[in-house]
Amino acid sequence: MTRAAKFKVLVLSIFVIGALSSVLAWRFEGEPDEMMQELNEPTKKSLYQLERIGGTAQVIIAEIQDWWLAQWRSTNLPYTILILTIGSAGAIMMIAQLDEHGGD
Repeated sequence: MTRAAKFKVLVLSIFVIGALSSVLAWRFEGEPDEMMQELNEPTKKSLYQLERIGGTAQVIIAEIQDWWLAQWRSTNLPYTILILTIGSAGAIMMIAQLDEHGGD
């Protein structure tokens, strides 16, 4: 098996496994837990206290962290898996193309 064929098999297997994982996550996703959402949502008071203690940078970091964690909860999870799958399969395909053209 040539090196290009190995890359194609790798890309295909990543895409198939990722797509199936995304479909399964979409199929078996649970209802969003309202109690947990209320507990995790920062209030204006908590953001104000965070800004006073840690500065504006801490508030921005907290908002980015909340956004990142939201990508792994309930309805966003299948889409996150699918985007990561397409991105990693595309990156490996680009590496395979570079390897194929670099060998000439």
